[in-house]
Amino acid sequence: MKTISRITLGTVFVACFSLSAHAQDSRSILTRLISSPKLFEKMCNDGTGFGCTQLGYHYEVGDGVHQSDTLAFEYYDKGCELEHARGCSNLGVAHESGRGTIQDNAQAFVAFERACELGYREACTSVGNGYLLGKGVAVDHQRARQILDLECMDGYGAACNSLGSMHLDGLGVPRNNLKAAYNYELGCDLEVGLSCRQLGLVIEALGGAKEVWEEHIDKACQLGDEFSCNY
Repeated sequence: MKTISRITLGTVFVACFSLSAHAQDSRSILTRLISSPKLFEKMCNDGTGFGCTQLGYHYEVGDGVHQSDTLAFEYYDKGCELEHARGCSNLGVAHESGRGTIQDNAQAFVAFERACELGYREACTSVGNGYLLGKGVAVDHQRARQILDLECMDGYGAACNSLGSMHLDGLGVPRNNLKAAYNYELGCDLEVGLSCRQLGLVIEALGGAKEVWEEHIDKACQLGDEFSCNY
């Protein structure tokens, strides 16, 4: 009987697709192999950005390895260098929060911008918010609106929420509660709790029916917005 001396990524995936419906135990073993930090470490060392990003996540949450924000940051950085979009986005989050590195909004913006360029759309909203709030980059409300409009139209609720705030607070556009409510409603429909809360508060401020604005506040609470749960 042959012994397997080396398991490659290709071997693992071929084996996965070859499993019979009755091989539950084998399937479980292969699932563990595919999600193994050791496998991701080898992929990363071989120059695969996805492997570096996944290994960074394992270190971030302490899954199969000792928890280490510093190592998580290092592997996200390497994943981004290897042009893995989510690695760049996670690197941006690390810079923004100061987890595993010194807090630096400018570096966070650079990482989010790179993630956006590489196609990780959630990071594009962070880029738009950077321009909107001057977080890590000079304020540019026109550029912020261009980015956030596109992201909102493509179904990214956090971008719709930011557009609502632009209209509510008059950031680069005239104050307009109705336009704010419209964008908050888009965000709320996309299950952004903060958007549901803001929509409810705007409707209340405009003198809308209590049952209407309370419905949105209740939805925000159900989506995890603690402020709304205590409103």
